[in-house]
Amino acid sequence: MPFIEVENNVFNELQLLADKNNAMINEVIKSKFQFDNRGKSENKSPLIFGNIQDRLIPYIILILYENGGRSTKNYVEKKLYTQNKELFDQEYYQTTVSHDVPRWKHTIAWSKERAKQIHGYVKSAKESGRSNWELTPAGFQFAETFITQVNKLSFNE
Repeated sequence: MPFIEVENNVFNELQLLADKNNAMINEVIKSKFQFDNRGKSENKSPLIFGNIQDRLIPYIILILYENGGRSTKNYVEKKLYTQNKELFDQEYYQTTVSHDVPRWKHTIAWSKERAKQIHGYVKSAKESGRSNWELTPAGFQFAETFITQVNKLSFNE
């Protein structure tokens, strides 16, 4: 694979964009130049990354729901890692971030925070206890609605 040399400030900006979007720098560059998967330029609007943290929220909610609405952080992390092994085994997610935490664990923690703060699906640590994750009534409702929708889809096929 060819390498290119960029100035430190350019690299830092690319890294910030990549971190913000839970993407790799290569994906940021492809998006900016509007390349398709074969490296050919498309004359379309830039790619939208889709936030991995938001995509993990239903997984977290369903894991908690399947365990009566409550589980330990470690259990949820292990289960999510298993379910998303192909993604989390990538070098990007294996690198460590603050406090030597692997990026995949950091991503899961932020997903839980988004589920709590934005959607109100998960209780605060003050309510559920340190290292325990617990669904709110809204979290239970989301899980039940999600399961119902999935069941309807599978019956319609």
